Amino acid sequence: MSDINEFKCIELYKVILSSKNLIEHKKVAHSIAPTIEIIVQCAMCLFTATYTNMNIHYEKDHNIIQSVDNFEFESIDGFNNWKHEIELSTQTLYVKNFGSSEKGNQIYSYYKCHRSGFYNSISKGQRHLKTQGSNKINGYCPASINVIESKVTKRCNVKFNGNHIGHENEIGHLPLNTCTRDDIAAKISQNIPFDRILDEIRDNITNNHLERTHLPTKKDLYNIEASYNLNNEAVHHSNYATSVGAWVEKLKSDDKLSLVYYKSQGQIDTNYLELKEDDFLLLIMKEYQKSMLNKFGNDVICIDETHGMNSYHFNLTTIKVLDDLREGFPCSFLISNRVDETVLRIFFAEIRDKTGIIQPNVFMSDMAESFYNAWIVEMKPGSIVEIYKVLRTLLQEQDAEAFRRMFDNAINRMAKDDETMHFSNYFISYYAPSVQSWAYCHRLNAGINTNMHIERMHRTLKHIYLQGKKVKRLDKSLHALMRYTRGKSIDRLIVLHKGKISSKVKELRKRHKTSILMSLEMVLKNVDGKSWNVLSGKTNEMYENLTPSHHQTSPNKLKITPHRRYHSTKAKRNVEKSTLSIEVPNQVEQNCIAASLL
Repeated sequence: MSDINEFKCIELYKVILSSKNLIEHKKVAHSIAPTIEIIVQCAMCLFTATYTNMNIHYEKDHNIIQSVDNFEFESIDGFNNWKHEIELSTQTLYVKNFGSSEKGNQIYSYYKCHRSGFYNSISKGQRHLKTQGSNKINGYCPASINVIESKVTKRCNVKFNGNHIGHENEIGHLPLNTCTRDDIAAKISQNIPFDRILDEIRDNITNNHLERTHLPTKKDLYNIEASYNLNNEAVHHSNYATSVGAWVEKLKSDDKLSLVYYKSQGQIDTNYLELKEDDFLLLIMKEYQKSMLNKFGNDVICIDETHGMNSYHFNLTTIKVLDDLREGFPCSFLISNRVDETVLRIFFAEIRDKTGIIQPNVFMSDMAESFYNAWIVEMKPGSIVEIYKVLRTLLQEQDAEAFRRMFDNAINRMAKDDETMHFSNYFISYYAPSVQSWAYCHRLNAGINTNMHIERMHRTLKHIYLQGKKVKRLDKSLHALMRYTRGKSIDRLIVLHKGKISSKVKELRKRHKTSILMSLEMVLKNVDGKSWNVLSGKTNEMYENLTPSHHQTSPNKLKITPHRRYHSTKAKRNVEKSTLSIEVPNQVEQNCIAASLL
């Protein structure tokens, strides 16, 4: 063994193989107290030293004079109240890096600035760092609070160093304090809606001085709900698999349940050997849903899948019928890790065993062929009308000539069928004259596909601020508009202080990762040597004549150059990339927003 890893006790001529054992040996055999020196790095340069020498370095080399104040409190509660007020007034946070220690009749506690230290990532690099960056400044901030509490008198002597070095006191790097979290948790426990909680908090903004407590988000409220275990009706156990298993057992014990099929990951189902071991399936249908499916299933069946219901990328597939009021009613649910013909056949087969064969007049599904194919195999239907599928195909066709042929065929097909003749007349009257307004092939190069931002605002106003009600009074509408404007202003303030990754940046990052993994054989350099053609990895489309952008941008602007997509069968086009400039917000904008909330 190398001598560099050996520690020798001179008195006993004993070789000790680790520093930890040497410290223990000195303490037991020689009554020598261990001395541990922690080395820290300067927040303004690369100098390293112990805590004491670092404070000398700040004063000598950076001309930063630190002042230490002494305080005395009657009890630990008095100290905690003072600490809370200091943190609120200075927008800082002091935390313990380790627990308190006892020596004799005194308890020693050491609080450090929560931004002091280094950022040590334990991630695998699959996610980007949050936009405001880490709380740690990768250096030593000397701000600290040292507390000595007497066990006898309960009095506290405090040494307070309020000199923060290496960072600004920004509310974007502060968590919600304990008092605020307790207040919010109390309101959540009373089943007060999240929107009302946020409204009450935002009503307390009375001046231009913003605090962290003024900028909570719904994500903060969900985190508080989970940390205080207030969502116990939905979460039966902290472990995901155990909680889902408890849900399934609860469903099976429900006498109103007609069908439940559950296959967890890591198990093999001998009844369906085509399922993989890592497949997850949960099928639910209650007795009333079964009766609705039997009653109205022979008219219209609607099947579609929904994404984003959970963080495990499980999809929700729903079967709906149109009732006698011509309103949709969900009859069965399937939650699965994949939606293909194999899984859908199991879904439909389980339903068929409970309800019998269902033969609807109209079958509406997603564009994917797997829905229709699985339904045909398991239900063996007769004549099924596929209007929805035809219309979706028309909407997404990118070639104008192909669209014209498909459009004529669809009109002729619907006109010849007695069941769709009336719809054909309606479609010809209202949609055929305005094809260029709704067909995607006529707006390929428009830069946008929908007015989603306006539609989203309308849905937010109607369903969140007006609670889905049809308001007759104009004053209520004005009140909702003002609340919506205030909410958007608060959201903007949250973005300014805490940062936010826009959907555009997310898409660019996703494309960047995809391009790194892409084969170089898919990138073809043109003859001019200044542009490239890139073949799509999913379709037969080609990104043509792509050239690097050399536009200069100012330091306070972010330039985004989006891709333009063209079909590979078309002739090459000269593409001029558009540049989207996003102004970086400044303090003036923050003050204006805060003032508008008064």
